[in-house]
Order: sequence, then C-alpha cells, then structure tokens
Amino acid sequence: QLSTANVWWTDLSGADLSGANMSHANFWWSDLVGAKLDGGTFVWTVLGRAIARDATFIGADMTNVDFSGTTLVNANFTTANLEGASFLQAILTDANMTDVNLERAIFHHAEAPGLNLTRANLANASVTRANMVGAKLTSANFVGANLSETNFTDSDAKGVDFSGAQL
Repeated sequence: QLSTANVWWTDLSGADLSGANMSHANFWWSDLVGAKLDGGTFVWTVLGRAIARDATFIGADMTNVDFSGTTLVNANFTTANLEGASFLQAILTDANMTDVNLERAIFHHAEAPGLNLTRANLANASVTRANMVGAKLTSANFVGANLSETNFTDSDAKGVDFSGAQL
C-alpha cells in the first residue's frame, strides 16, 4: 500500500502496480509508459502531467483522480470507475474507455481523437471544447452532460442517449 505517497518525477515505466492501493498519492510528471495499474485503488490520486502512454487501468477505482495535462495515448481503462475524474487538457488519442463510469468527469479542452467510449456512462459530465473527432460513442450515456463546443466529427454515435445534454 502506497496511499498518500509522493512519487512525482519518478520513472515507473513498465511497472506492475496491479491491485495496489495508492489513494491520495501524487504521480505529478511521472513516467508511467506501459505501466499496469489494473484493479488498483487510486481514489483522489494526482497523475497530472504524467506520461502514461500504453498504460492499463482495467477495472481500477480511480474516483476523483486528476489526469490534468496527462498523456494517455492508447491507455486502456476498460470497466474502470472514473467518477468525478478530471481530464482537463489531457491527451487521450485512441484510448479505450469501454464500459467505464465517467459520471461527473471533466474533459475540458481534452484531445481525444479516436477515444472509445462504447457503453460508457458520462451522465452529468463536462465535455467542453474537447476534440473527440472519430470517437466511438456507441450506446454511451451523456444524460445531462455539457458538450458545448466539442467536436464529434466522424464519431459513431449509434444508440447514444443525449437526453438533457447541452449540445
């Protein structure tokens, strides 16, 4: 257990942190390229400005995690809980968020072309001024979400629920 740990500016590339409890930890500017954080608990953790390209977070509890400015290209979050997480100015190109809970998440100015949000729950999320060109939105839930000025050009929106969303 490394909860409340300060591991900023640390090289954790390729590390296997599966199942770890790192709630309230600080990974600011850390290198997490190819790291495995599957099934771990990272509640209220800061990963701001980290490089987490090709990292996996499958089934992790990442409630209220701060991913501001983080590079998450090709990251895999399948079935993770990201309720209240912040992806402010994060880079999520081709990331996989299939079956993820993103209720109340923030994607302000996120760069997310090709992001896979199949069956994701983005109820009451703030997805503003984001680039979601070519995103896979099949059966996603955007009920009550703010989608102002977000670019969804060429996205697959089959079966999406936009009820009450601000477009």
